[in-house]
Amino acid sequence: MTGAPSPLAVICMLGSTLAVNSTLYCFLLHVVYRVVLGAMGYELGPLPGFVQRYLYAGVVQREGSGR
Repeated sequence: MTGAPSPLAVICMLGSTLAVNSTLYCFLLHVVYRVVLGAMGYELGPLPGFVQRYLYAGVVQREGSGR
């Protein structure tokens, strides 16, 4: 035994890391573009509920605000 991981373990770790990285990148890219386009004045539909929950976590919202 050399202590090195098997090739299958390396491939599985590499594949799962790539999948998580690409998913997070696409999600964050969409959120940033949405914020930028909203700041430019484009009318966009409401954010999905789970995105609003994390994006506005800890922010005190006023009554009557559209969020």
